[in-house]
Amino acid sequence: MLIALSEIPDDKRQAVKFGGYQAMTAALLAIEHLNTGNGTLVEEVAGLDKRCNIKFTAEVRDTALSEIEALNHIVDLTSRLEKTELPAAVLGAFRSAVSIATSLVTGLRGIPQISPISTSSQLDNAQQFPLFGRTVPSDDGTAVAAIKYLRQELGVKHLAILHVNDSYGNAYAAGMQRAAALYAPDMVIQAFDLPLILTPEDVETVISVVKNTGYQYFFGILDLRHYETLMEEAYAQGIAGNGKHNWMFSDGVSTSTTQDGFEAGSPLHLATQGAVQIAAVGGVPGRDERYDLFLHAMRDLNNPVDIATLQSYHPTYPNEPDYSSYTIEDDPEDFFDRVTIGLVPLMFDAMIALGLSACSMEYNGTDHFDGYQHFAKFKQTQFQGATGNNRFHPETGTRLADSARFTLTNFVYVDTVGNIANFENVETDIFQDGEWVSVKSRTFNDGTTIPPPDLPPVEPSNIYIGFGLRIFGLLLASWTWAVSIGFTIWMMKNRKSRVVKASQPIFLGLILLGCFLMGTSIVFLSLDDELVSTETCSVFCILVPWFFSFGWILSFSALFAKTIRVNKIFHNPKCRRMKVTVKDVMAPVIILQTIANLILICWYIFAKPTWIRETTKEDLFGREIETRASCSYDGSIGFIISLCTLLLSVLGYTLKQAYAARNVSTEYAETEYIFLALAALLLVSFVGFPVLAIASDETRAQFYVSAAIIQVTCLSILYPIFVPKVAALRSKQRQEGKPNSGGALELSSRAGNNRTLISGLSLVAKCLGGFSEQAPKVDQQVPKPSERYSSSILTLRKDASEDFKSGIAIIQHPKETEMLKKRNEELERRNKKLVAQVARLKALHSNKKTHVRLDMSATPHDSANLDESGSFLRLPYDAIGGGRAPSIDESSLERELDEEEGVRDETPSSPGSSTLGESDLCDL
Repeated sequence: MLIALSEIPDDKRQAVKFGGYQAMTAALLAIEHLNTGNGTLVEEVAGLDKRCNIKFTAEVRDTALSEIEALNHIVDLTSRLEKTELPAAVLGAFRSAVSIATSLVTGLRGIPQISPISTSSQLDNAQQFPLFGRTVPSDDGTAVAAIKYLRQELGVKHLAILHVNDSYGNAYAAGMQRAAALYAPDMVIQAFDLPLILTPEDVETVISVVKNTGYQYFFGILDLRHYETLMEEAYAQGIAGNGKHNWMFSDGVSTSTTQDGFEAGSPLHLATQGAVQIAAVGGVPGRDERYDLFLHAMRDLNNPVDIATLQSYHPTYPNEPDYSSYTIEDDPEDFFDRVTIGLVPLMFDAMIALGLSACSMEYNGTDHFDGYQHFAKFKQTQFQGATGNNRFHPETGTRLADSARFTLTNFVYVDTVGNIANFENVETDIFQDGEWVSVKSRTFNDGTTIPPPDLPPVEPSNIYIGFGLRIFGLLLASWTWAVSIGFTIWMMKNRKSRVVKASQPIFLGLILLGCFLMGTSIVFLSLDDELVSTETCSVFCILVPWFFSFGWILSFSALFAKTIRVNKIFHNPKCRRMKVTVKDVMAPVIILQTIANLILICWYIFAKPTWIRETTKEDLFGREIETRASCSYDGSIGFIISLCTLLLSVLGYTLKQAYAARNVSTEYAETEYIFLALAALLLVSFVGFPVLAIASDETRAQFYVSAAIIQVTCLSILYPIFVPKVAALRSKQRQEGKPNSGGALELSSRAGNNRTLISGLSLVAKCLGGFSEQAPKVDQQVPKPSERYSSSILTLRKDASEDFKSGIAIIQHPKETEMLKKRNEELERRNKKLVAQVARLKALHSNKKTHVRLDMSATPHDSANLDESGSFLRLPYDAIGGGRAPSIDESSLERELDEEEGVRDETPSSPGSSTLGESDLCDL
C-alpha cells in the first residue's frame, strides 16, 4: 500500500494529520473481512474464505506526498527477484501526481494499481495507464457536481479557479471548464495556477491577479499544505473574511482542516468561516446504512489487540531518528471515532474490489498473478460497499460518477474556547444520481444563509429625460398653447374688424388649432418610464406622430385653403360675379386629414410602436451599467415614409398657392409670411435634424432638439401670420379720431418686387369737382383689374358738352367727408392754379381723350402739364391729395365678408354715377 503518512516539505520529514493512518486501518479491516469471509459490510464477501484459496497480506510504504519517494518504493517492490515476493497489486497512492508517476511503472511491470482518491482525469488515458483504476470518480465527475452546485444552486456565473500546477490541479481545472461548457455554458471561468512549493512572493502575486478579476467566488484545487498560506494572503488583500467573498475547495483540502480550530479573530478564523469542501464520500452518517456499519466496524477496532496489530503495519524510519511517527495509543478514541474524510471508506472499498476481482480469477495457488487478467476482472466487479454501489468504467477502470456520492461540507464557526475559534463540519448538500439535495442550510462567510452575488453589486444608471428637461419641454408646450389661445381670444374679440374678416377667421382658427395640437405632442415627448408605466409610454409613442401630423396638416392645409380662396377671387379675369364659400375649399383639408388617419390607424394596427429600455453600456462582466429608453418603430418604415410624404406634400402645395398669390395684397394672402415661416423651418431643420441623427443615442439631447423643432415650427407659423394683423389693427385703432395723413386705407399691389401705392383718387375727383359750376362734366373710365394692380394710372374721359356740376367720388370712405372739409381751404387755394392749367389744356385738346396721370415724383409746387405725347395730363401727387389713399365703401365690404358669399359683380346704375362701389373692385 502506498499511503501518505508524512511529508517532506524542506528535506525534513514532518507528521501530517492521521487521515492516512485511518485509511491504512480501513484497508487492513477490508483484508481481515476478505480473509475471514465476513459479509457484515459487503454481502459479496460472505463465505469468501470458503470459495477462494487466496490469502491477502499487505505491506505499507509511506509516500510522504512525494513522487520521488513513491517511485523509490515502487521500484524497490517490483524489483524483487522472487516472484512470490512481488506485489500482486498496488493500493494507492493519494495524490494524483504520485499515482501518475507510480502507475507508469506498475503498468510496465504488469501490476494493477487501484487508488482510493487520485482523481486526475489524466489517469483515464487507458493507453498510457493500462492497469490503473480507482474507487473514486475522476475530476471530471467531481467537476460536474461542483459546476452544477455553483450554477444551479447558487447562480454563480463568474468563477476564479486557483489550482496547484501539477497533474492533479491542471486536470481538475480542465475538468471544471469542460463541465461548465456542458452544464453551464454561460459561466465564465478564469484559472490561475500555483507553484507546488509556494513562496510568500508567489502567493502575493497570484492573489493580486485573482483580486483584479473582481470575482467573489473562488474554487481552490490544492492540498492542505497550501491552505493556510493562501487564505492568510487572501484575507490580507481583501478577498476573504470580509463577508463578500466565498471560497470552495476540492477534496485536497480535507475536512480535518478545521479539526483543531484557529486562533480567534485571526485571518484563518475569519477566512475559513463559511467555506465549503466538495468531495466524493463514502456516505452520510445516519442516511446510509452501509456507511454506518463501516463506522461501527472501525470503532470496534478500538481494543488493545487490534491496536497492536494495526501499529505493527506502521512503517519505521531508521534513518531519521529525530522523526516521531504517529501512534494510535496517543488518542485511540479520537482516532476511531472521528472518521471525517472520504478517503477512509474509499480505501476500504478499493481493497474489497481488489480482493473480489482476484477471487473471481482462476488461480491454482502456485503461479504468479496475471495482472492484465486481474485488472479486467476488476473493471467487471460490482458490489455494495461502504461507499455505496461500486461500478467501474469498462475501459478506464474509473468509478462511474453516478455510482458515487458527493457531499458539500460547510466549515461553520461554532464558538470560542479560550483563544481558539472552534468550527463544525456540516454536510449541507448531497449530490447523488446527478442532482443536488439540500440536507441543511449552508452558512456563508457573512454568517447568513443567503448566497451573495458572484460579482460586486452594480447600480445601473437608467437615463431618463430628467426633471429639468421635462419642465423645459412642458414650458415649450405651454408657450405654444399660450400663444395659440391668446391669438384665438384676440381673433374672437376682433372678429368683426376688417383685418380679421379679410383674413378669413375660419382658416385662422384652423391654423391656431393645428399649432395647439403640435404643441401638445411635446407633452407626450416629455413623459417617460420614470413617471408612467411602459405600457403608457408605448401609447405615447403613437400619440406623438398622431398629434403632430394632425396639427401640421390643419395648419398648412388651412393656409393653402385660405390662399386658394383668395386666388380664385383675385385671378378672375372676366370680373364676373363669383361666390367662393368656405365649404368649397375645405374639401382638401378633410381629404388630407382622412388620409393621415388611415395611415396612423394602419400603423397602430400592423406595426404598433413600443417603448423599450435598452442597455447602452456594460461593465467588464457584461452587466448593464447604463440604459436608455425610446420608442421602437420596428416594421414602421413604410408608414413613416407615407406620413412624411403626406406632410411634405401639404407644405409643398401651400407654397405653390402662396407663390400664385404673390401679387395679392398681404391683407388677403400672407404670401410673404408663409415664405418667412418656411425659411425659419428650413433653418431649424438644417440644424435640428442632423443633431437628431448624431444624438440618436442621447436621450436628453434627442428630446431637447425634438421639442425645440416642434415649438419653433409652431411659432414660425403663428407669429408671421398673426403679429402683423395685431399690429395693423392696433395702428388703425390709434388713427381713429385723428387726421389721417396717409389716407384711410392703402391697397398694396405688386409689380415684381416693387409696391405702388394707389391713393388720392377721391381727392382727384374733389379737386376736379371743385373747379367751378361751369366746369365740363367728367365721367369715369374704370380700368380692368389687371390694370389697377399693375399701374397707378387713372384714366378720365372729359365730355366738353357738359359742365362740371359736382365732384365725382370714385370710392367713398365713411370718414372721408369730415377729413376733406378740414382741407377745403388748402384745396381752394390750389384749385385756382389747377383751373387755369386745365382750361389751357382743354382749349388745345377739346376733342381728344385725355388721361390724367398722378406724378408720384412731382412736388406740390410743380404745375400740371401735358406730357410729350400730349395725351396725358400730369398732376402733382401731393398737389391733389396729400398722399391720401383711395377710399372704399367699407360698410358694403364688411357686409360681404360677414355673409361669406364671395364677390358681387354689379354695374353702376348709370354712367354718371357718383360712386364706385365694391362691385367695381371685382375681386372683393
